[in-house]
Amino acid sequence: MITPIFNNLPNRNLNFGNSKMNVVYMNDMHGSLSFVDSFITARDEFYKENTEGTNWTLSGGDMFMKGSDNNPVVAKFIEKYVDVVGIGNHDIANAKNLCHLIDKINIAHKFLSANLEIDPEFESPAAKEIAKSTIIEDDGERVGFIGVSPLDFNKTVSRNSDNNFVSVKGLKDTVKSIKQEVRKLENEGVDKIVLLAHTGEYSNDDKGVNYYKVFAKIGGIDLIVGGHDHLMVDKWEKSSRRRVDNPDEFEPVRVVSTGSSKKHYFAENLNMFGTMNLTFDDDGVLIPEECTNKIHYTHDYPKTNFVGQFIDAKAKEILKVIDMPIVPTKNPLRNENKVANFVADSDFWYVTKHSSPDEKPDFAFVNPGTIRDSFSHVEISRNQIKQVLPFKESIVKAELTKKQIYEALSISAESATFKKATPGLMQVSHMSYTVNPDFSISDVKILDDDGNVRFNLDDMEDDDTFTCVYDSFLASGPNLLGCLKSDDAEDFNITRAEAMEEYLTSGAPIPDFCSDRIRIIH
Repeated sequence: MITPIFNNLPNRNLNFGNSKMNVVYMNDMHGSLSFVDSFITARDEFYKENTEGTNWTLSGGDMFMKGSDNNPVVAKFIEKYVDVVGIGNHDIANAKNLCHLIDKINIAHKFLSANLEIDPEFESPAAKEIAKSTIIEDDGERVGFIGVSPLDFNKTVSRNSDNNFVSVKGLKDTVKSIKQEVRKLENEGVDKIVLLAHTGEYSNDDKGVNYYKVFAKIGGIDLIVGGHDHLMVDKWEKSSRRRVDNPDEFEPVRVVSTGSSKKHYFAENLNMFGTMNLTFDDDGVLIPEECTNKIHYTHDYPKTNFVGQFIDAKAKEILKVIDMPIVPTKNPLRNENKVANFVADSDFWYVTKHSSPDEKPDFAFVNPGTIRDSFSHVEISRNQIKQVLPFKESIVKAELTKKQIYEALSISAESATFKKATPGLMQVSHMSYTVNPDFSISDVKILDDDGNVRFNLDDMEDDDTFTCVYDSFLASGPNLLGCLKSDDAEDFNITRAEAMEEYLTSGAPIPDFCSDRIRIIH
């Protein structure tokens, strides 16, 4: 039987102090170290500029990435620079590793989740310290924090021995748990409460439900720091509680998260963060006209040397200098992604090299959600590769029918609408295709090394098969992409990062990964 982990909070005396709270916030860092040094500079500057009130650094979740070599460094970063983290899906995709890290570095008290359930048979000091909520006191000011993990975790994460002892409650029970934590914090005399909600604003599981709006209406929550869907949010919602000074109005709730918007392209890995100055009245209620929120690009700030002390010379070694710069793509889940093209070519090359002449692949698929960073310049190091490709899933080769190929491309294209960020537009190697306005797919062509058409799939039968290179995650038939499930996939037992190292050091020619492979008709 699975039961939640509780952490009883100590009794404290009432002490309403400052009416101002200053916040640095981020979400969906994914184990990346690219912008950590600049973020530290920016955070420290913000703290020095804001001496009135309390200062907090908050994370809306997904600080870690399953299997990433960067995770121990991220844990040290959290230890020194982050106050509270709402537990995200990538944080618990390898829950064993998360517990090991926070045990070793003693940061369990910083991780919160009101709807995460852990099997009591799982032995870990860290697991037993993961709280639903906590109170932190600074300069006489006491603030309550509650965490919420993604409601779609049980469906979107590959379940295995690394995480099969954790699960996440559904919406109804999650709301109930948040209400209990709010009451508990208020009984402790806390009148300022922050919810760290790694749920996204919407989900495929609860269609039409705006999670942040539902959480705000619970009452007692002043600020929601979100994450998970990689979308920018900056709005005010209304609580179910009426104002004491004006019963005709409901208490305001501020909701923020960093991510893509009309002004900002796809954001993750700490390449942007937000800062807020919040002012509360005597009843502990936010005063909207006296609250500010600003989004910053992290690379605009000078770097410290926090990360450098943990990166060894071998990781920094340059493996290849590419003739063509790999320019990051705006909204890479919704457009052709040049970095993903480069990865797809690498995957295809590796499987081709390690297959017999009569079993070579026809094309490659890359789910852009697995690309977690960009190559910043033409010199590529081992450390950069691991940042771009942190996942440990292995490369596989499988037979797919024309029908499966079209279904996967169409579902991926439809997912690239504004409120359905993932899995994103499927990226390809040795293939080109067209996305029509209704998200149907046409002009699917399998190409040879010189870009000539080998097969025009529009002219093929639905049951005709072709050999595809992709990864073990896609071959497991994940949420939305069950059409790619393959029980007969040939596993090459190598990660994309490892395959790319061989690709770059082999002397193999690098094809034009900047050429257009996907045509999108709006």
